[in-house]
Amino acid sequence: MINVSLHGRGGQGIKTASHIIGTAAFLSGSYVQDQPLYGAERRGAPISAYVRISRQPILERGTIENPSLQVISDDSLLESAADNPLEKIRESTVVLINTSLTKSDLASKYSLKNPLIVFDLAKFDPEIISRPTLGIAVAAATCRTLEMDFDLVRQSMIKELSGIHLDKDDIAMSIDLAKRVYDMVTHGETVMEVSGIRESGIFEMKFHNPAVSTCSITATGNSMLRERGRWSGFQPIIDYERCTKCMICYVYCPDSAYTFDSKGYPVVNYDACKGCNICQTECPVKVITLVKRNKT
Repeated sequence: MINVSLHGRGGQGIKTASHIIGTAAFLSGSYVQDQPLYGAERRGAPISAYVRISRQPILERGTIENPSLQVISDDSLLESAADNPLEKIRESTVVLINTSLTKSDLASKYSLKNPLIVFDLAKFDPEIISRPTLGIAVAAATCRTLEMDFDLVRQSMIKELSGIHLDKDDIAMSIDLAKRVYDMVTHGETVMEVSGIRESGIFEMKFHNPAVSTCSITATGNSMLRERGRWSGFQPIIDYERCTKCMICYVYCPDSAYTFDSKGYPVVNYDACKGCNICQTECPVKVITLVKRNKT
């Protein structure tokens, strides 16, 4: 059985990516199981999804602890100790990651001994890869790494994207993007199969008093202490020559990343901005553009 673990951020299309990979494997004749895992839906927050692929019926359930292939769609996840998907993986796990770093730089920076496959989606138009189509690109790269025929990927994409009511033109554009990414990725690493069901111990569920076991919040708010600036590879830049000071960006920002200077112009707090693109979408005069975030 091949276990695939995918990690990205909310809004990137990681759940859709897992469905595309799973359906392509199913069309190849394999037994498949795929599932996403995330908490409250929040754009930019870490999200994971899991795909199991086997020639035998799959009896195992739950998250994948020892993946054959670890897929990381956003290298900003590696900067957070709480979100780092490379923690506790085996050295034999193949790591497929979207990053501008080279293999040697990546291995050196994060002390990795794993087989690495890197692809850099920054080579594509930021307007394309900052939208949920990033998940489509990740799915294509994953299928290439698993040596799936692209015709299966194409059939899978038509099925899955039609299911979420994309029109024919959008599906055709998505398939074109997937083919370019598929051809760009050079796998060169063998994804090893893992044994079936793992042995589990017996867990005793002890009784806890409701005062302890319920989610009672007694501390003051601390969400502003969480810097969300690393949640995206892109950040908004305002053209102040054309800005009308309409305050729409301030109103729509879900993370209160906007304030105003003494002249009434909007100012972005990039430590609080998670790059959700809502301000760019809602700006009535289109003076906000996305640029690649400098993570150094």
